Amino acid sequence: MSLEKQNRNYTLSLIRNRFKNGLVLYSLRNLLTRTGIDIDLYYWVKEGHAEYVIPESRDKETQYNFEILGVKDIEAMRSLRMRSNKFEMVKGIKRGQKCVAFKDGDKVAALMFIEYNDIIINNKKIQLDEDEAYLLNMYTMNDYRGRNLAPLLRHRSYELLKAEGITKIFSVTEYFNNSSRKFKEKLNAENVSLYFCLGLFRKKYWTFKLRDFQKN
Repeated sequence: MSLEKQNRNYTLSLIRNRFKNGLVLYSLRNLLTRTGIDIDLYYWVKEGHAEYVIPESRDKETQYNFEILGVKDIEAMRSLRMRSNKFEMVKGIKRGQKCVAFKDGDKVAALMFIEYNDIIINNKKIQLDEDEAYLLNMYTMNDYRGRNLAPLLRHRSYELLKAEGITKIFSVTEYFNNSSRKFKEKLNAENVSLYFCLGLFRKKYWTFKLRDFQKN
């Protein structure tokens, strides 16, 4: 099969998955950012503190290995298509981020990143304490979707962080990213606040807190 046909088949498969997983609005929002207009509606989320049912893979035949990936592993990946590009991921690892993954033999099935230092969200700097971590860039490869790997990998990251002495885990969930919302719901993650941000050409950002959520 030619490279052109492979790329076309991958694109069609990606579009089908977007519709199947309710990510059409999320995809349109990402396309809009290419024009310089970034309309971001997102939750600030607290994870790993509540009880939940430990996830299981729907693929009982495959043995997935939990591994920490390095710069060379990211650079060697060809099928990685994410909002964050490889350069940003490599830069993150060199800056102290940790990339954890499930591997099926030599193939990466799913991955995510852990940030231990300060983070910047829409030009707003958030300082993390020594017992805090921020989770980002969860991604399941196209061939491995539908196997419940995202919540399972998240669970393994909680275990890793707990062993490292991390007691508070945070993340951001984009409002229109249904896949992200669903897998975090399985882990009983808590939406702390809802924010709206308008960004123009990656230079000007206006962020507003719309709501705080409090459990009774």
